[in-house]
Amino acid sequence: MTTPVFLVVPPVLDEGSVPKNSTSLAYEAGRVVKSSPGILIGLSGYNSKGSTQFVLVFDANTVPAEGAIPQVVVTVPTVSNFSIDFGPNGRPFDTGIV
Repeated sequence: MTTPVFLVVPPVLDEGSVPKNSTSLAYEAGRVVKSSPGILIGLSGYNSKGSTQFVLVFDANTVPAEGAIPQVVVTVPTVSNFSIDFGPNGRPFDTGIV
């Protein structure tokens, strides 16, 4: 398992609903952002480690077992901020966003 990075997930959309945020106040190894279908607009965070880390985003409603295949992989260089923007329409997830 990789070392956690600090994440801030901007608004997550349900069809026809108001955007929702999912923000961490501490480092986390996993987070269920949304446990039902939704649209991810983007995410950002910070890697304070002296080694490259990977942020994996899954189309699931619970944290998947090790070895599960992610929908999105963000490579985060050492001691750096990162962000990914899926644009105004976002990226849909059929099951959930983890």
